[in-house]
Amino acid sequence: MKKKQILALFLVVVMAAGLFIGCGGNTPEGSAESSGDAAAETDYAKELYSMMPDTCLSGVFDPNALEDRTNINKALPFKPKDPKNVVIGWTEITQSDPWFVSVGDAAKERCAEYGYTLNFDVADGDLQKQSAHIDSYIARGVDIIVVDPTDVVGIAADIQRAVDAGIPVIGFGSEIYGAPVITTITANTFEDGYAVGKYTATQYGADEQINLGIVIGMMGNSTAESRVNGLLSGLVYGRAQAMGKEITREQAIVDATKLFKSVVKSGKFDSNEYKIACLNWGEGGWTYEGGLAVGETMLSAVGDQLNLIIGENDFQGAGAYKAVENYGLTDKIKIACIGNGMKAEVTMVKNGQLLATSTHSGQHFAYSTIDMIHDLVEGTNTYNENNLPMLTAFDSFAIKKENVDQVWDPDPKNLYHKVPALQIRTVSELKKAIENGTYYAAD
Repeated sequence: MKKKQILALFLVVVMAAGLFIGCGGNTPEGSAESSGDAAAETDYAKELYSMMPDTCLSGVFDPNALEDRTNINKALPFKPKDPKNVVIGWTEITQSDPWFVSVGDAAKERCAEYGYTLNFDVADGDLQKQSAHIDSYIARGVDIIVVDPTDVVGIAADIQRAVDAGIPVIGFGSEIYGAPVITTITANTFEDGYAVGKYTATQYGADEQINLGIVIGMMGNSTAESRVNGLLSGLVYGRAQAMGKEITREQAIVDATKLFKSVVKSGKFDSNEYKIACLNWGEGGWTYEGGLAVGETMLSAVGDQLNLIIGENDFQGAGAYKAVENYGLTDKIKIACIGNGMKAEVTMVKNGQLLATSTHSGQHFAYSTIDMIHDLVEGTNTYNENNLPMLTAFDSFAIKKENVDQVWDPDPKNLYHKVPALQIRTVSELKKAIENGTYYAAD
């Protein structure tokens, strides 16, 4: 019974957790100082946290639920059999698009630099295949495992089995619920969306009605839902500011989440308060072709009313742009994306074809994962690896016309925009950052 209670508590904590890393010093929008109403902030914070856990709030953080992880067995300290030839088992979801290919290539490149052996296996979206990968790693006695989960809940038992066998595990790409990973290296997808949503709000007049459509990879997927809900939350906050409404960040997220839930339930929403309506949505499967197909269907149905399309990732956004271009509506409909920030799509932002995107560099996720392993091997880490939060996320920010030249990286090896170094915080350091308000994106 005790183990079940601990697992249940851990699951709630993890699903509530995310990492909002900022650029330092700014007062949070949801603070009493910015709203002038501490009681309202508290009420909306309670309502928000009562909604969690929820896939569309993956990355939203209740700081009071962030617990010390020191006593969770993670098969630490990390002691590879041969520190000069660390053997890594890496199970990846797929290699079906350029983002995932960049992950595999970057992991292999960094392992070659360090002289490590990398067993890189592809699960093709199949949980059973990924489970078999982990069993194989355990049988072969690899030193450490990296998991990009096909199922963020279903893979937890397999990770526990690896840790019980004395093999530490690092999560990758998506937070893994209820698993004793050292941490998960990724982006905060909700905060990515929030930054783009705030910027998108500035592109419309306070009295202008925003009629939008949504192209989402797959409804029910935590990355997809949190990206879109993050954008809606930032959009609501930005609209309220433009209208002179005094609301907190927490209220914006609560109100936006209710709008998102309406999309899930009925396929649309209409907010008179913020002058935002969702008229149509579709699943694009995270591909250009999917974005094009959904975009064409959407435009044939409500194209005469739309002035914004949300592309949940750049590939889908680029496909939706092509549909808008085919319909001759590029002067009327803006396309706002929420990652991945690859150079082709950053160029589309520079050219005005996409309104904005955000950071989600699979290449740098992979580099940083192997670098973390190397630090643990060499003892050069400056943090307590036994008390890292479930999410260790890169800084979130919008890539837009105002900063696109600054984030462009001329290095042909980098397939993405310039990516700031990953800041690794322990649980206590993260809690402090939340309390002093430095975990929000600067914009």
